Amino acid sequence: MSQKPIAHYFLCYRSPKEAAKRIWISRKLSALGGVRLHYSFWKLPKSSLHYALELVRDNEPIVLKRSRELVHPRVDKGRRLYELGSLMAIAYNSSSASARKRAAIVRALRRTPCIPMGPSFYLFPHLKAPKYTYFRDKIMLPDDFFDFLKKLSIPAHRLTYLRIIYPQSHEVLFKRLITRQTRECAKLVQQSQGLVKRIQEMKVSWRNVRKALSEFKTRYRTHKGIAYFLYQVYGIDLRTNLKEAYSAIVSCKRMFFEKIASS
Repeated sequence: MSQKPIAHYFLCYRSPKEAAKRIWISRKLSALGGVRLHYSFWKLPKSSLHYALELVRDNEPIVLKRSRELVHPRVDKGRRLYELGSLMAIAYNSSSASARKRAAIVRALRRTPCIPMGPSFYLFPHLKAPKYTYFRDKIMLPDDFFDFLKKLSIPAHRLTYLRIIYPQSHEVLFKRLITRQTRECAKLVQQSQGLVKRIQEMKVSWRNVRKALSEFKTRYRTHKGIAYFLYQVYGIDLRTNLKEAYSAIVSCKRMFFEKIASS
C-alpha cells in the first residue's frame, strides 16, 4: 500500500531587519522540517505550520497552499470581503546581474500587477489564459515577466495555483497591491512637480526636459494599464490617482512650452 503524500504549505513573512533575528528564525524553521525556497519564503510540512506561525507572528506571515484549480477573485468592500483568488509566485536572483539588467527588471515590474513580498519575490494574480487576453496589450502578464527574466539569463523560479489559507491575509495583500500602485502614481506626481521647478529656475536643459517628459508619458500609460487591470479583476478604482498624475504631467509640459516661447 502506497503512503499518502505529505501535505505541504508555503510560508512567507517580512524579514526582520536584525541579522541575528533572521538567522534565529531560519534555524528554527529548518529544525521544523522547512525548506527555504527564497529568503523569507519557505516550504513546510503541514504538521509544522502551527509552530512556524508562532515563530514569525510579528512579521506579517502569509500562508499559501497549492490548489488543483484556479480560484476566482471576489471583492466586496462594503462587506469587507477580500478574496484575491489564485496567485502565482515568482522569485529571482539578480545579485550578480549588471546594473543595466537590474534597471530593466525594475521597469518591467512597473508594468505588472505585482504584490511585493520580499527581496526579488512577488505574488501575481493568476487568471485563466482567456481572461489574460483582454490585458496582454496593456500590461506585462506574470508569464511574460517570467520569460523576460529568462531572456536576461536571470535565475528565476515560479509557483502556480497558489491560494491564501487564512482570510485575514487577503486584506493585507490587497492593501499591498493598492499601495504599490498609489505610491508609483504619487512618485510620478512628485517628479513632475520637481521638473516644473527646475524649468522655472532654468536649471535643466531642454533636451533633458524632453527626455523626462517622454519617460513620464510612458510611465503614465503603464499606470493606466495596471489601473484598468485592477479595476476589471478586483474593482479597485485608481482614477483619482491617475488624474493627479496626468494633471502634473500636463502642467509640466505647459510650463516647458511657455519657457520655450519666451526664450
